[in-house]
Parts: sequence; C-alpha cells; structure tokens
Amino acid sequence: GTLGSSGGTNGDSTATAKPDDAVFDIIQAGGRNTAAFDPAFDDVAVAVKTGGEVAAARVPAQLVTFLRAVRNVMLLGDMPGLRVGDVEVGDVCSGTYEAAAARLAEAAPVDGDDDGSGLERRDAAAVAAALAAATAAAGRVQADEGSSGWQADAQKNLPGIRELYRRFPSAAWYLMVDDDSYVSMANLVAGLSQRGDGRREAVYQGLPNVFRGCDGVREFGGGPQFAHGGSGIVLSRAAVERLLPYIDGCIVKYSDCW
Repeated sequence: GTLGSSGGTNGDSTATAKPDDAVFDIIQAGGRNTAAFDPAFDDVAVAVKTGGEVAAARVPAQLVTFLRAVRNVMLLGDMPGLRVGDVEVGDVCSGTYEAAAARLAEAAPVDGDDDGSGLERRDAAAVAAALAAATAAAGRVQADEGSSGWQADAQKNLPGIRELYRRFPSAAWYLMVDDDSYVSMANLVAGLSQRGDGRREAVYQGLPNVFRGCDGVREFGGGPQFAHGGSGIVLSRAAVERLLPYIDGCIVKYSDCW
C-alpha cells in the first residue's frame, strides 16, 4: 500500500499529512528518531521541496530511507500549516514576492549608487510597480503539469535556499531535492569531500540544464546553464553566502518566468 494519504484541512487551516503506523515509528511525537542520525552527514543540510497535494504520499518514504540518518533536514512547501506526521513543512511561497519587494525598498541605497549588495536604488513608485508585478505574477505562473505543487516548484528554490541557510547556518553543504528523489548520502558526502572546504570554496553543483523565457532568452541553450532541480542542487556555504544579497532582487525580477 501507500505510505501516506492526503489529510484534510481543519478549522485552524492546518493541513496534516497522515503517514501510516510504520512511518510513525520514525516520525514520533517528539519529532524524528535522533538515535538514527549519522555524524558523517552532519556537515550537510537537506531541504526537500514538496506540496500540499503530494506531501503525504512522497515525503514519508524519504524520511524513513535516505533521510533517516541525516540530522539537518527541513521540508519546503507551498502552503501554511502543512505537516507530515510530526514534521513541519515550511511555507516558502505564501507572500514571498511581496516580502521580497518590501525588503528591496528598505535596503535601497539612499545615494542612488549600487551598495555592493546587488540591489539597485528604487523610488517609491518603482517599488510599488515591482510589488504589483510580483503579485500578479504569482497568479500567472503556470506549468503543463496539473499539480499546484509542481507549478510552484521553481518558486521555492531561492527562498528555500535562504531558509535552509537560516535554519542550519553551520552546515558546510546545502542540498535541495524534490520529494520524489532518492540520494545516496554516503556517495554524496564522499564526492563533496573532493570539492574542498564548503565553508571556504564557492561550489554550485548539479545536473546541467537549459532554459528559455528569462532574460530575453527565446531558445533553449541560448542562456547560461543551471542545475536541474529535479535531480538535486548542491551549494557550498561559501556559495550560499555570496548568493544571499541577491535573492530578493532575483525573486522579484524572475517572478513570472522559469
């Protein structure tokens, strides 16, 4: 049978995904089974992207297999109040565009010059326009697949990386995977050990992919390659720290493209 089934929504708008009894052996009232954590994986923080429609069916299998031994794990979703058993799913989609535009306004340099953070000065009218565009974009983004979680998947990457870093600031490596992926953590850690010190070396690793629709790129391959989200994205801490000042600007700028 399946490992889980979709839960409903109760009066306080909290949706709960309900795995079966076997899964609750790992996802207990006190949270995950800490006795199973392997110190060999403590330098890696893992974020699993999921959605309210599929979390119960997919995430439990990951929690009881390759994530069972990983201490630093968080789940990223697209709606508030979602849980898989006793594991919270952090909402990184609701209000993302509005909050990013507001922070851009507050962080804008007063002298009109770039302050080195990657955020250009914006007057009140420009910020209002960016906010309106971002809000409208949230409703425009559509994908061929029917799942709302899939449609919002790309919008979880940037805020998800920031939240993963905020939650686990001492990790050397950050891994983001989809909820239908399996990772050999031993192989991953062995491979990363060949890449140097993630706290010092800026590393961005994954399966190369191409895009169109952003930055005026009309044909696949016409722009730079990026790491394919479905097969996993790895960033070193040094790379994440270089990325952080640009995240809000990218959220707003790329809010309506993939």
